[in-house]
Amino acid sequence: MAKEITILGFAAQRSERALYDGNFNGELWTLNDWFNFFPQIKKPHRLYQIHKGYTGLHTDYSWRTNVEWKDLYNKTGAKIIVTELYDGLQNQRLFDESKAELDWGKWRLQSSIDYMLYDAWNEGVTTVELIGVKMNHETEYAYQMPTAKYNSDFLKEKGIRVINCHENNWNVKNVDWEKLREVRISYSDCRVCHNEQLIDSIGKHLCK
Repeated sequence: MAKEITILGFAAQRSERALYDGNFNGELWTLNDWFNFFPQIKKPHRLYQIHKGYTGLHTDYSWRTNVEWKDLYNKTGAKIIVTELYDGLQNQRLFDESKAELDWGKWRLQSSIDYMLYDAWNEGVTTVELIGVKMNHETEYAYQMPTAKYNSDFLKEKGIRVINCHENNWNVKNVDWEKLREVRISYSDCRVCHNEQLIDSIGKHLCK
């Protein structure tokens, strides 16, 4: 088990990209279509693809579509974390959503970042560095960022070192944490990420 990990998101500044040539703390964990953002990264240690029914199509940004995504994943040799098994995808590990929901509650599993933070905690990781995990605009990030902040703080309380250069920009002032338990849906349950009705419904539970 890795003791130090780097979680790589896609909101990196151009000046930061020199970091992404392999100079990471411990194992590199990333997600989804990382190959569109960081084509120079060929061998991440772990990939998270938690969307159910994923086909490689991206309805919002066509440039992110790649129906050959399984081949790109397989070439990495990475451990691939999924919420359902895919034919032709190698080295898959089915994320134990039932256990995670018992341990943390379903409301704390709202994004790939939450799944990564859960695994880090569950596997005894001692240092987590988040790079390019900004989560500071609307759409699904409106409710994903608060739980990422909550989970990040939880890891710190458990003695895990968390490094996140964007943390000070995470705005959670209007979140009523007591109401978070009312959210009954995890991210992998939602096939359409940009679901305004879902976001509005969740927002009523989270925000004062």
